[in-house]
Amino acid sequence: MSEPAGNGWIGRPLKRREDHRLLTGAGSYVEFEENLILESADDGRTAIWGSIDDWQPPLSFHASWHPGSSAVWSTELRVAFRAVEDGTELRLVHSGLFDRFPSLTVVLGHLGETLPYFAWRIQHCFEFNPTDKRLERRLQDYLCDNFFVSTSGFFNDQALIGAVLTIGADRILFAVDYPYEPMEPATAWIERAPISEIDRRKIAHLNARAVFRLPSR
Repeated sequence: MSEPAGNGWIGRPLKRREDHRLLTGAGSYVEFEENLILESADDGRTAIWGSIDDWQPPLSFHASWHPGSSAVWSTELRVAFRAVEDGTELRLVHSGLFDRFPSLTVVLGHLGETLPYFAWRIQHCFEFNPTDKRLERRLQDYLCDNFFVSTSGFFNDQALIGAVLTIGADRILFAVDYPYEPMEPATAWIERAPISEIDRRKIAHLNARAVFRLPSR
């Protein structure tokens, strides 16, 4: 785990009690290795989540480079559909993690890894699950309260408006996904996207300043 420094985190790694796997952090966020997320969610060891809840940095989830990937597109394709394929974020939600630690904040790339668009269907199906497993809120509510999504790699009006309608402009961050996507088309797109000027300002910089605790100009 990285050590907290002031309002953010520094990148010097600290060993976990259990083993030598690490979380890395820089500036004012923490990024997880995906395997560590899955193990921590599934085996009930919540000490690491409690520490993060106390320090309250936003968590940035991103897939690791997978061994054997020989082309950028193959890795990015896996990243784009990771939420549906591997279910990392859903497993965290349905583990009850956000009920135990309601102030945890997660940042997802690629406009939420399809979650904003599948949220209604996933919730609808979960309500018919045959076990007694129930959560305090709907998936849509966790997305609105505990998640931010970035526009990285998704410069599309319809996708953006869908995310705004599902989780609100206050939960969206502008991002590019460089070097996989060039800067110029991304910035040109957000400047002309069919949204209000206040929403454009929120997405372009105000939300990021708030969630990453960046100084205002």
